[in-house]
Amino acid sequence: MTTTSLISPLLWQSLPFRDPDAWLDFQGQHEQWHILLAAQTKTRRVPLDDLREHGQFHAQMHDDLADAFGLPHAGDLAAFDLNEENAFNGWAFLHALDHQRLRIAAGA
Repeated sequence: MTTTSLISPLLWQSLPFRDPDAWLDFQGQHEQWHILLAAQTKTRRVPLDDLREHGQFHAQMHDDLADAFGLPHAGDLAAFDLNEENAFNGWAFLHALDHQRLRIAAGA
């Protein structure tokens, strides 16, 4: 894979809690990353209207990508309550790190 022009997923570590504009921007960028990674690995991609409501599908996509790249699973991304600030912040940190390692594995 060649380098992508998508923003670094590491920026998602500081995603502000309950900022609707930041959340909407994140979701668009996040969806683009999943499109790119699924295309490269030929894994399934479930369109996500909102990660707060579809955490299990999202977590399964991360597990499928990790399996395709021969990486261990990062942890249960669906276990976080994204409506609670501390849990959201922990999820944002773990999620960003997982996307970064998937990015590196993809060579993007």
